[in-house]
Amino acid sequence: MSWREINTQSDIDDFMEKNGSLHDSVIVSVNYVSGCHNTDGDMMIVSAPDNALLLTVDSGWLGRIEMLFSGVVYHAVQGYCERSSSEIHECVLEFRTDLMGKTRDDRLIVWTDFRQLNDLENFGIDLKKANDSFVIARSLRWRYAEESDEMDCIDEDYNRFL
Repeated sequence: MSWREINTQSDIDDFMEKNGSLHDSVIVSVNYVSGCHNTDGDMMIVSAPDNALLLTVDSGWLGRIEMLFSGVVYHAVQGYCERSSSEIHECVLEFRTDLMGKTRDDRLIVWTDFRQLNDLENFGIDLKKANDSFVIARSLRWRYAEESDEMDCIDEDYNRFL
């Protein structure tokens, strides 16, 4: 099955309903590709790289879910924290237009594994209070891992995801 695009609020609502807001899921892996390479795999310095982040979560209810973020602006993954456990109680997925400063209204999609978005204005993250992982990107698509023809790895062939 092909990737499902998240383009509208209805797409977000559908994702959240089908996947129970990722309740009782855990982050299994995060694979980030910077886009700073050419077809031969050589390093390239580019001002606007075509980057991507594949976030994989396991759900006790639904199996493995892959979320592919493209045009990643910012991401952070919280490791072990004594103040909280590793399972996702409820994620947030929403479009935002207020994150790139007062003079821009870029529409970005934000995912976080916490119940609310905290301290994201202009990416001002207070690490003393940060218990959550999040991704801010220009686009998102998702699928159930069992629907893919093979277990894709974003590092092996980046172009398969674009």
